[in-house]
Amino acid sequence: MKKVGLVLQGGGTRIAFSTGVVDVMMENNIFLPYVIGTSGGSMIAINYVSRNPGSSIKLITGYIKDKNFLSISNFRKRGSMFNFEYLMNEEKRREDIKFNQDEFDSGRTRMLAVATECSEGKAAYFELGKCKDIIQGVTASSSLPLVSKPYKIDKKEYLDGGLTDPIPFKKAFLDGNEKVIIIATRDYNFRKSEKPKHRGFLHMMYGVHYPEAYLACLNDGIVYNRAAEDVIKLEKEGKAFVVRPEDPITISHTEKDVDKINSLYKRGREAGKKYLKQIQEFINE
Repeated sequence: MKKVGLVLQGGGTRIAFSTGVVDVMMENNIFLPYVIGTSGGSMIAINYVSRNPGSSIKLITGYIKDKNFLSISNFRKRGSMFNFEYLMNEEKRREDIKFNQDEFDSGRTRMLAVATECSEGKAAYFELGKCKDIIQGVTASSSLPLVSKPYKIDKKEYLDGGLTDPIPFKKAFLDGNEKVIIIATRDYNFRKSEKPKHRGFLHMMYGVHYPEAYLACLNDGIVYNRAAEDVIKLEKEGKAFVVRPEDPITISHTEKDVDKINSLYKRGREAGKKYLKQIQEFINE
């Protein structure tokens, strides 16, 4: 188990699927010593480290219509439609969630959040206990293009980690893991268009001041598709066990229909239960 890492793909509210899978893992005492998440996957990673099953879906469904978390006014005030700092603070405040701060601070689980550093257009990794504030790292990791301006930490600025490391298994291997469990939010056949959408808006927002980040936005589809193919190779080599939706997820990354989100969460739980034994066997091989 010491050399098996958990890798969590992002996807906005599509992470409801991953949340369902991870909750089943936690309920069955599957706690790996390493977890890395991109974008919304990094939020799930926080709850995995703190061993709080059920908390992620409560946050998603409880706050997706909260204008303090997601709104146009947030973009005007903060530079992003999403306010993950508010969401994480709410998690710690709510008594029904019972955030396990002691476990979170224990150091038993190594956690990383992936972001894209704007000046170089390369992946950056924020690690719990090593960076100044992991919540800032999660916020940087989740700063989606077009709905977010670059998020500043110290003297550097960041965008969503999905641009440069959408399924961060390579970092997990570099950090010493020999195998990975990947929780994906896209089905086996999904591939992104390699022709960038909204090119004009992307250039307007990032092209002048952040040319490398702009290029990362343009290459988003190419980077994702390569990662998806690499994941399939890892599966065939026995180095990765992937839990992914069997059918395409059709909700958007900013879905506000709570019933649809809960339905996707249920799909994730069903997948977690279906593959639970195989996950346990993969860990213990």
